[in-house]
Amino acid sequence: MTLGRLNYHDKKLIIKPKYLWFLILCYIMVFFASNWFDPRQIKILGVSTGAGSIVFPLTYLFSDIITEVYGYKNARIAVWSAILFYLIFLFYGEFVVSFLSPYSAAKEALTSFLYVNNRIIVAAILSYCITEMVNSYLVAKLKILLDGKYMGLRFISATLTAYVFNELVYAPIAFYGLIPNIHDFIHHILSSWAFMVSIELLLLPFAIRLAKHTKTIENLDIYDTTTDFNPFSLNIQYRKKDNNSEEN
Repeated sequence: MTLGRLNYHDKKLIIKPKYLWFLILCYIMVFFASNWFDPRQIKILGVSTGAGSIVFPLTYLFSDIITEVYGYKNARIAVWSAILFYLIFLFYGEFVVSFLSPYSAAKEALTSFLYVNNRIIVAAILSYCITEMVNSYLVAKLKILLDGKYMGLRFISATLTAYVFNELVYAPIAFYGLIPNIHDFIHHILSSWAFMVSIELLLLPFAIRLAKHTKTIENLDIYDTTTDFNPFSLNIQYRKKDNNSEEN
């Protein structure tokens, strides 16, 4: 079954979400941007962090919206899609630097940059396999537990928990040795966490409004009451009984 199409052997399946493809595309784009620019250290309002931290909270925003509206299964597909295309991107980078270049300095600069970025990619893949699934899982489970109420509380609770896992997995791999002083390293982790949480809180009202608007125009409000939360499953089928939209 392809994403969003009707399986005509089962008329109970939900059909044709209109904007899911665009949200997944946005998610993948932000995933790329946050990790590609993260080696560049910047300082904002006295806080030192990777440049990718500015847009990284958007990955959770899009993941939250996809889970809230379209369900955990589609959020899981978004995560694996981002990882797949990033691996292709990584292999292409290695392919490019394997060629001889008439400008040795330029090749050395590119090779050095890709070395740092490859560490970012490895760290991102490992952390995303854990944190993005944790985030979507918590959003889906809290939605059931709280009967679909308190969307803002559910979003921020899931994100805060996922951020903790992210920093514990991502930062040691991505920045070990690049920040040699252990005190500075711990300070970097805490300041990056606080910075990203602050951005997430600022974006929370927008995420809530966008999720509610998307539910209305899609006529979808998926509850993962019967979902298999195995992160390696690629099943995306939902039945109409999983849709709690008022117009369903």
